[in-house]
Amino acid sequence: MANNSGLKQIKVSLERIVYQDEENGFTVARADPNGMVEDEITVVGNLPSVFPGQELSLKGYWDHHSEYGRQFKVKDCQIDLPANEAGIKKYLASDFI
Repeated sequence: MANNSGLKQIKVSLERIVYQDEENGFTVARADPNGMVEDEITVVGNLPSVFPGQELSLKGYWDHHSEYGRQFKVKDCQIDLPANEAGIKKYLASDFI
């Protein structure tokens, strides 16, 4: 039930990686949408070299997976610098540096 028309843009703080294929970059992750909704969201797509604590600008669309529920399917990802103290701490503690 994919809807490729009308891509949305969201900004999130990456909380944790659930799964990442090192060969092709396919990633399933949990992220905080910075006040968009109360709970973390699931983001899926090609997200190579991302780590918890990073701030991301994502373009994609919302989809509903029959087993895993609502997910944001990423078509484009830009890594932003952390904007708050918690994000900076997670960033510095990650394997990224």
